[in-house]
Amino acid sequence: SLHSPMSSQWSCRLCHQRNAAGTGNCVTCGRSQDWRPSPRPAGPSPPPSEPGSACGGEGLQLRARRSPQPSEVDEVLCGAGGAAAASPALRAGGDQLMLRRQGLSQPAELQVQELRPGDVALGGAGMSPLTLLQFLARLLGSLLLFVCTVLCPVRVLRMDEQLRVQHLMEVTVSNGPGVCFLNPFKSFAIVKAETLGVLDYVRVKDSLDGSERCVHGPTLLFLGPYERVEGRGQGVSVSSMQYMDIENKQTGERRVERGPIRWIPGPREEGRLCNGVRLSSTDYVIVEDRLTGRRRVEKGPQIWFPEPYAEWTQGSSIWLDSTEYVTVQDTLTGERRVDRGPRVWFPGPFEEWVKGASLTLSKTQYIAVANTYTGESSMVKGPCIWFPGPYDTPSAVSEAIVLQDDEYVKLKDVSTGTRWVQRGKGLVFLEPTWRIEGSSARASGIHKSWALKGREYLRLQIAPHLRVTKSSCPASAEAPYSPTPLRGVPPAHAAAAGGFVRPAPVPGGHPPAAIGLRPPAPAAPPPGAGLS
Repeated sequence: SLHSPMSSQWSCRLCHQRNAAGTGNCVTCGRSQDWRPSPRPAGPSPPPSEPGSACGGEGLQLRARRSPQPSEVDEVLCGAGGAAAASPALRAGGDQLMLRRQGLSQPAELQVQELRPGDVALGGAGMSPLTLLQFLARLLGSLLLFVCTVLCPVRVLRMDEQLRVQHLMEVTVSNGPGVCFLNPFKSFAIVKAETLGVLDYVRVKDSLDGSERCVHGPTLLFLGPYERVEGRGQGVSVSSMQYMDIENKQTGERRVERGPIRWIPGPREEGRLCNGVRLSSTDYVIVEDRLTGRRRVEKGPQIWFPEPYAEWTQGSSIWLDSTEYVTVQDTLTGERRVDRGPRVWFPGPFEEWVKGASLTLSKTQYIAVANTYTGESSMVKGPCIWFPGPYDTPSAVSEAIVLQDDEYVKLKDVSTGTRWVQRGKGLVFLEPTWRIEGSSARASGIHKSWALKGREYLRLQIAPHLRVTKSSCPASAEAPYSPTPLRGVPPAHAAAAGGFVRPAPVPGGHPPAAIGLRPPAPAAPPPGAGLS
């Protein structure tokens, strides 16, 4: 088309691209505004081109190129003559060429290149022998890939997949990620790996050698060729006040794992979650090791964790005030002792004890104490606070005998057979072997003395029993008799009379006379007698 000076656009004579009036070259093919095609010579058509030529003898190859980029595209354009045979899109009647472009954003540069003999035209584009070989190689590779895909399957393994292939004599595994070529004549399976969390675990057994193992997370578990999962479970989170009592079923060994831990069992292990023993300042545990037989005492305050083979008994200590005690016996050695208060008392590992209270004795109280180790007996008088010895056995608290001035008691020592009379005023503390003669449930055994006036006397009768009769002498003008001792009266009986005894009158004899009896001194009590 012709360019009009008054128009605002002009059209290219080669590609018919409309361009702005101010542009000197075509934005599509790069031709100048004054470019015109050469006239077509009249006469017969040019001779056919040589084999391998795309556009005849003097054909031109035009390549549209982008600015240098990785996705550069070349288009092959042929001149008039051979262009019609190569592509039906070329127009007859001129040397116009159709420019095929795909996605070009910049004006292309056209390069005219003369085809050399031996080039092959395919689809309107010339191809060298090297390019043909590359094309054939690609075609052959695609065909080979298709055949391999059909005959030898290909599997792409992900990161959590495993390929298990069964061969004739063995099993093989391949863990992902990866690409595996498979034999279509062998059985295979793709399995998922097992994802284990922080507290997860699985027990895995190898069926070939029988070995076992325990796998805990966090991990991605791929099994071996002959391994299978025997069991699954969750681990145990143990706090600082807890422990795990673990036993190995295969070896019989036991152990204790203290917290804080995250415990995962082994292949043959079983565990039991237990709490530690909280001991205050007054608590204790007696621990016995069943393996060695040793015993010990653990006192508080603490958090106590036992050993694997330990058995224990928890108890509380004993508070003893100033009037309390415990009698302790060691069952291992047989020794005994007494621990008095005030204190907080803890027992030993082999000790047995009995708690007791001391005895508070007043001034008139006493107890008899028997020593079971030596067999001796003793008396403890008040006032005091009495604590027993390791082998002492006290009697009941007894009251002392209070004698007034005119009272007396008859005492007998059963160990020696000694008898005596104890007169008042005073307190009589009976030794363990002393007895009061004449005492019974109704009578206390305390006697009153005889008060004799000036002319009174006592008559004693010895046989068959001792009998005392109180009498008085009648008034007489005769001269008084001189007192003579009474014959045949035992001193003890005379002492019991305590006065004058007038004998009975003798027929045909002198009148009776008043006989004064002086009582003998009382027998001294045995050494250590309880007199006060």
